[in-house]
Amino acid sequence: VNQDQVTGRIVPPQDPRALGHALQTILSRPDLCEQYGAAAKHRVSELFLQQTMGQNLLALYRKVIGASRSPVED
Repeated sequence: VNQDQVTGRIVPPQDPRALGHALQTILSRPDLCEQYGAAAKHRVSELFLQQTMGQNLLALYRKVIGASRSPVED
């Protein structure tokens, strides 16, 4: 969901030093915080709204069903 240095920061699991550094960077740069927030909002509206996810899932189902059909079934 999160894209590193686009919508936020990704840090290795169980690495408090990396997490602290990422938080310090974001908190000390309001412009970066605003940039990440705007990018995240855009990403949510493009990919994760209920209607969009439903349409994408339906398209995937149609693709899978179409790919699994043999010429005889048509």
